Amino acid sequence: MRRLLRLPLRNLTAGALCGCGTAVDPFGDHADSCRDLQGFRGKRHDTVNNVCVFATARAAHLAPAIEPPKLNEDGNGRPADTLVQNGLEDVFGHRQVCYDVVGVGSSIEQYLVAACNDVGGAMEFGVKRKLRSTRQLEDDKVVVPMPFTSQGSLHANFSISYEQWAVHWATRGEGRSKDAQKALVQTWLAQASATVQKAQWKLTVQLVNRLGAVNARSGQLMKGLLPINLHDVEASKVLKVPS
Repeated sequence: MRRLLRLPLRNLTAGALCGCGTAVDPFGDHADSCRDLQGFRGKRHDTVNNVCVFATARAAHLAPAIEPPKLNEDGNGRPADTLVQNGLEDVFGHRQVCYDVVGVGSSIEQYLVAACNDVGGAMEFGVKRKLRSTRQLEDDKVVVPMPFTSQGSLHANFSISYEQWAVHWATRGEGRSKDAQKALVQTWLAQASATVQKAQWKLTVQLVNRLGAVNARSGQLMKGLLPINLHDVEASKVLKVPS
Protein backbone atom coordinates (compact mmCIF):
# COMPACT_ATOMS: atom_id res chain seq x y z
CA MET A 1 0.00 0.00 0.00
CA ARG A 2 2.88 2.37 0.71
CA ARG A 3 4.10 1.87 -2.86
CA LEU A 4 0.67 2.74 -4.19
CA LEU A 5 0.69 5.98 -2.18
CA ARG A 6 4.32 6.71 -3.13
CA LEU A 7 5.39 6.70 0.51
CA PRO A 8 8.97 5.64 1.40
CA LEU A 9 9.21 2.04 2.52
CA ARG A 10 10.30 1.86 6.13
CA ASN A 11 12.65 -1.03 5.43
CA LEU A 12 14.79 0.78 2.86
CA THR A 13 17.64 2.48 4.71
CA ALA A 14 18.85 5.81 3.33
CA GLY A 15 22.14 5.27 1.51
CA ALA A 16 21.60 1.53 1.15
CA LEU A 17 23.30 -0.23 -1.73
CA CYS A 18 21.87 -3.10 -3.69
CA GLY A 19 23.98 -6.19 -4.21
CA CYS A 20 24.42 -5.06 -7.83
CA GLY A 21 26.21 -1.93 -6.58
CA THR A 22 23.43 0.56 -7.37
CA ALA A 23 22.02 2.99 -4.82
CA VAL A 24 18.43 2.18 -3.93
CA ASP A 25 15.57 4.66 -3.84
CA PRO A 26 13.27 4.74 -0.77
CA PHE A 27 10.25 3.60 -2.80
CA GLY A 28 11.61 0.22 -3.88
CA ASP A 29 11.50 1.10 -7.58
CA HIS A 30 14.98 -0.32 -8.10
CA ALA A 31 13.42 -3.80 -8.08
CA ASP A 32 11.93 -3.00 -11.51
CA SER A 33 15.34 -2.72 -13.16
CA CYS A 34 17.92 -4.50 -10.98
CA ARG A 35 19.81 -7.03 -13.09
CA ASP A 36 20.11 -9.39 -10.11
CA LEU A 37 16.32 -9.56 -9.75
CA GLN A 38 15.45 -10.48 -13.32
CA GLY A 39 14.56 -14.02 -12.33
CA PHE A 40 12.30 -12.78 -9.53
CA ARG A 41 10.56 -10.40 -11.94
CA GLY A 42 9.92 -13.49 -14.01
CA LYS A 43 8.32 -15.12 -10.97
CA ARG A 44 6.13 -12.03 -10.51
CA HIS A 45 5.07 -12.33 -14.14
CA ASP A 46 4.29 -16.03 -13.74
CA THR A 47 2.23 -15.40 -10.60
CA VAL A 48 0.11 -12.79 -12.35
CA ASN A 49 -0.37 -15.08 -15.34
CA ASN A 50 -1.21 -18.14 -13.26
CA VAL A 51 -3.70 -16.42 -10.94
CA CYS A 52 -5.11 -13.45 -12.87
CA VAL A 53 -5.33 -14.98 -16.34
CA PHE A 54 -5.09 -18.79 -16.41
CA ALA A 55 -6.95 -19.58 -13.17
CA THR A 56 -9.59 -16.91 -13.81
CA ALA A 57 -10.20 -18.13 -17.35
CA ARG A 58 -10.57 -21.65 -15.98
CA ALA A 59 -13.07 -20.36 -13.40
CA ALA A 60 -15.04 -18.99 -16.37
CA HIS A 61 -15.06 -22.53 -17.87
CA LEU A 62 -12.92 -21.53 -20.87
CA ALA A 63 -10.48 -24.50 -20.70
CA PRO A 64 -7.31 -22.39 -21.04
CA ALA A 65 -3.83 -23.74 -21.71
CA ILE A 66 -0.85 -22.23 -19.91
CA GLU A 67 2.25 -21.34 -21.94
CA PRO A 68 1.54 -23.48 -25.01
CA PRO A 69 4.75 -23.89 -27.07
CA LYS A 70 5.54 -22.90 -30.65
CA LEU A 71 2.43 -20.95 -31.58
CA ASN A 72 4.36 -18.93 -34.17
CA GLU A 73 7.82 -18.57 -35.66
CA ASP A 74 9.06 -15.50 -33.79
CA GLY A 75 12.10 -15.44 -31.54
CA ASN A 76 10.59 -17.06 -28.47
CA GLY A 77 8.28 -19.49 -30.26
CA ARG A 78 5.18 -18.61 -28.19
CA PRO A 79 3.28 -15.33 -27.91
CA ALA A 80 0.84 -16.60 -25.33
CA ASP A 81 1.18 -16.93 -21.59
CA THR A 82 -2.36 -18.32 -21.58
CA LEU A 83 -4.16 -19.65 -24.65
CA VAL A 84 -7.94 -19.91 -25.02
CA GLN A 85 -8.96 -21.88 -28.09
CA ASN A 86 -12.74 -22.01 -27.71
CA GLY A 87 -15.58 -20.18 -26.04
CA LEU A 88 -15.00 -16.62 -27.25
CA GLU A 89 -16.23 -16.99 -30.83
CA ASP A 90 -18.77 -14.15 -30.41
CA VAL A 91 -15.86 -11.76 -29.83
CA PHE A 92 -12.94 -13.14 -31.84
CA GLY A 93 -14.59 -15.45 -34.36
CA HIS A 94 -12.84 -18.79 -34.65
CA ARG A 95 -9.39 -17.46 -33.81
CA GLN A 96 -7.39 -18.72 -30.84
CA VAL A 97 -6.85 -16.01 -28.22
CA CYS A 98 -3.33 -15.56 -26.87
CA TYR A 99 -3.28 -13.64 -23.58
CA ASP A 100 0.17 -12.19 -22.92
CA VAL A 101 1.01 -10.76 -19.50
CA VAL A 102 3.24 -7.66 -19.58
CA GLY A 103 4.89 -6.18 -16.49
CA VAL A 104 5.41 -2.41 -16.73
CA GLY A 105 8.11 -1.16 -14.36
CA SER A 106 7.27 2.09 -12.60
CA SER A 107 10.87 3.33 -12.67
CA ILE A 108 11.97 2.22 -16.16
CA GLU A 109 12.92 5.26 -18.23
CA GLN A 110 10.94 4.48 -21.38
CA TYR A 111 7.79 3.82 -19.39
CA LEU A 112 8.24 7.01 -17.36
CA VAL A 113 8.61 9.08 -20.53
CA ALA A 114 5.48 7.52 -21.99
CA ALA A 115 3.59 8.10 -18.74
CA CYS A 116 4.61 11.78 -18.61
CA ASN A 117 3.55 12.38 -22.21
CA ASP A 118 0.10 10.83 -21.81
CA VAL A 119 -2.09 9.55 -19.01
CA GLY A 120 -1.91 5.78 -19.28
CA GLY A 121 0.93 6.12 -21.77
CA ALA A 122 3.18 3.66 -19.96
CA MET A 123 0.54 0.96 -20.25
CA GLU A 124 0.03 1.63 -23.95
CA PHE A 125 3.80 1.54 -24.48
CA GLY A 126 3.81 -1.92 -22.93
CA VAL A 127 0.99 -3.01 -25.25
CA LYS A 128 2.74 -1.74 -28.38
CA ARG A 129 6.01 -3.30 -27.33
CA LYS A 130 4.35 -6.68 -26.89
CA LEU A 131 2.48 -6.45 -30.20
CA ARG A 132 5.73 -5.62 -32.02
CA SER A 133 7.31 -8.76 -30.61
CA THR A 134 4.45 -10.96 -31.88
CA ARG A 135 3.82 -9.39 -35.29
CA GLN A 136 4.46 -12.71 -37.07
CA LEU A 137 1.40 -14.25 -35.48
CA GLU A 138 -0.69 -16.38 -37.84
CA ASP A 139 -4.15 -15.25 -38.98
CA ASP A 140 -5.95 -17.88 -36.90
CA LYS A 141 -4.70 -16.31 -33.65
CA VAL A 142 -5.05 -12.97 -31.92
CA VAL A 143 -2.87 -11.48 -29.16
CA VAL A 144 -4.44 -9.73 -26.17
CA PRO A 145 -1.73 -8.05 -24.06
CA MET A 146 -2.50 -7.95 -20.32
CA PRO A 147 -0.24 -5.23 -18.86
CA PHE A 148 0.11 -4.43 -15.17
CA THR A 149 2.38 -1.96 -13.41
CA SER A 150 4.64 -2.57 -10.45
CA GLN A 151 2.44 -0.04 -8.63
CA GLY A 152 -0.46 -2.50 -8.84
CA SER A 153 -2.45 -0.92 -11.69
CA LEU A 154 -4.22 -3.09 -14.26
CA HIS A 155 -4.65 -2.27 -17.94
CA ALA A 156 -8.21 -1.94 -19.26
CA ASN A 157 -7.71 -5.25 -21.08
CA PHE A 158 -8.16 -7.03 -17.75
CA SER A 159 -11.61 -5.54 -17.25
CA ILE A 160 -12.60 -6.05 -20.89
CA SER A 161 -11.42 -9.66 -20.91
CA TYR A 162 -13.11 -10.44 -17.61
CA GLU A 163 -16.40 -9.07 -18.93
CA GLN A 164 -16.09 -11.32 -21.99
CA TRP A 165 -15.25 -14.30 -19.80
CA ALA A 166 -18.19 -13.59 -17.49
CA VAL A 167 -20.56 -13.80 -20.47
CA HIS A 168 -19.24 -17.28 -21.22
CA TRP A 169 -19.45 -18.19 -17.52
CA ALA A 170 -23.12 -17.16 -17.55
CA THR A 171 -23.90 -19.68 -20.29
CA ARG A 172 -22.73 -22.57 -18.11
CA GLY A 173 -25.43 -22.39 -15.47
CA GLU A 174 -28.89 -21.09 -14.70
CA GLY A 175 -29.58 -17.94 -12.74
CA ARG A 176 -26.37 -16.22 -13.85
CA SER A 177 -27.82 -12.79 -14.54
CA LYS A 178 -26.17 -9.57 -15.73
CA ASP A 179 -25.86 -8.49 -12.11
CA ALA A 180 -24.16 -11.77 -11.24
CA GLN A 181 -21.75 -11.29 -14.14
CA LYS A 182 -20.96 -7.76 -13.02
CA ALA A 183 -20.31 -8.91 -9.45
CA LEU A 184 -18.04 -11.69 -10.70
CA VAL A 185 -16.02 -9.26 -12.82
CA GLN A 186 -15.51 -7.02 -9.78
CA THR A 187 -14.38 -10.04 -7.76
CA TRP A 188 -11.89 -11.03 -10.46
CA LEU A 189 -10.54 -7.47 -10.69
CA ALA A 190 -10.12 -7.27 -6.91
CA GLN A 191 -8.30 -10.59 -6.94
CA ALA A 192 -6.05 -9.48 -9.80
CA SER A 193 -5.13 -6.21 -8.12
CA ALA A 194 -4.36 -7.96 -4.83
CA THR A 195 -2.31 -10.61 -6.64
CA VAL A 196 -0.21 -8.01 -8.47
CA GLN A 197 0.48 -6.13 -5.24
CA LYS A 198 1.37 -9.29 -3.34
CA ALA A 199 3.68 -10.42 -6.16
CA GLN A 200 5.34 -7.00 -6.12
CA TRP A 201 5.72 -7.24 -2.35
CA LYS A 202 7.59 -10.53 -2.75
CA LEU A 203 9.88 -8.88 -5.32
CA THR A 204 10.52 -5.98 -2.93
CA VAL A 205 11.40 -8.46 -0.18
CA GLN A 206 14.08 -9.87 -2.47
CA LEU A 207 15.41 -6.34 -2.98
CA VAL A 208 15.56 -5.72 0.76
CA ASN A 209 17.42 -8.98 1.23
CA ARG A 210 20.13 -7.73 -1.10
CA LEU A 211 20.62 -4.39 0.56
CA GLY A 212 23.42 -3.19 2.71
CA ALA A 213 23.93 0.14 4.45
CA VAL A 214 27.30 1.74 5.12
CA ASN A 215 28.06 2.45 8.78
CA ALA A 216 28.90 6.15 8.98
CA ARG A 217 31.55 5.55 11.65
CA SER A 218 33.28 2.38 10.50
CA GLY A 219 32.64 2.63 6.76
CA GLN A 220 31.75 -1.06 6.73
CA LEU A 221 28.79 -2.57 4.91
CA MET A 222 25.96 -3.60 7.21
CA LYS A 223 23.53 -6.38 6.33
CA GLY A 224 20.40 -7.77 7.97
CA LEU A 225 17.72 -5.17 7.35
CA LEU A 226 14.34 -6.08 8.78
CA PRO A 227 12.07 -7.99 6.38
CA ILE A 228 8.92 -6.29 5.16
CA ASN A 229 5.88 -7.03 7.30
CA LEU A 230 3.07 -8.66 5.36
CA HIS A 231 0.60 -6.49 7.27
CA ASP A 232 2.02 -3.46 5.45
CA VAL A 233 0.28 -4.71 2.32
CA GLU A 234 -3.37 -4.12 3.08
CA ALA A 235 -4.47 -5.57 -0.28
CA SER A 236 -2.67 -8.87 0.18
CA LYS A 237 -5.82 -10.91 0.74
CA VAL A 238 -6.93 -12.67 -2.43
CA LEU A 239 -10.69 -13.02 -2.76
CA LYS A 240 -12.21 -16.38 -3.62
CA VAL A 241 -13.60 -16.72 -7.14
CA PRO A 242 -17.05 -18.27 -7.54
CA SER A 243 -17.12 -21.51 -9.50
